[in-house]
Amino acid sequence: MDTYSKDHDQVPPSTETTNSYALSVPQDPSEVFEVMNPPPDEFDPYKDRPLSTGRYAKRSDAHRQGLWHCSVHIWIVRKRSFGPFPVEILLQKRSMTKDTFPGRWDIS
Repeated sequence: MDTYSKDHDQVPPSTETTNSYALSVPQDPSEVFEVMNPPPDEFDPYKDRPLSTGRYAKRSDAHRQGLWHCSVHIWIVRKRSFGPFPVEILLQKRSMTKDTFPGRWDIS
């Protein structure tokens, strides 16, 4: 696994390839999200649940307005048997057409 700067604005040399399995559109701006209340300061992600506002918003509106919504992040980590780092983390390069952080490296 190559290593890159911790600076999220720095994008490594192009690794763009054609992926026949990739979606033609990375996201549907009309996808609807349930709008959630911002978590309180004492929110415990292991026992508390997000609280719905009872409202829904399109993805494009939710992101543009900074509305809270549920999401999932999956970290794929494996131990290394050699090298200077004890683990590897699988990253993916975000599509240039994403509405947030296009072209940046991210978890799945």
